[in-house]
Amino acid sequence: MEHSCEAYWTKAEGLARDAICTMGLGAKRLTDAAKRQLEIADLRAGVNVGLRELGELLYATHTGTPTDSELLLEKMREIDELKARLRELEGEPIIHLICPRCGHEVQPEDVYCRDCGEKL
Repeated sequence: MEHSCEAYWTKAEGLARDAICTMGLGAKRLTDAAKRQLEIADLRAGVNVGLRELGELLYATHTGTPTDSELLLEKMREIDELKARLRELEGEPIIHLICPRCGHEVQPEDVYCRDCGEKL
């Protein structure tokens, strides 16, 4: 009897460790997604600021205060870099789905985990 209880506890401990690991992986993925969303918001704000500054430089030229063309090109390059990074981040999925059993990434259409076979 004692032997079967020991086996039960060993299995329970293993399941508990697996659950804790899975929760940790899920929390990390959610944290990563939140960080990515913050970076996207910062990039959008940077693009808006850059466009406003570029507009002010162009308007100054219109009103008789010519702006150096190198300064205009530099501002446009900065905006291009911000937009390129923004496109990279926006192309990534916001939240990765994970298997509750093994913690591996699964696709929305998956019925079973491709790694461990758990029914989703």
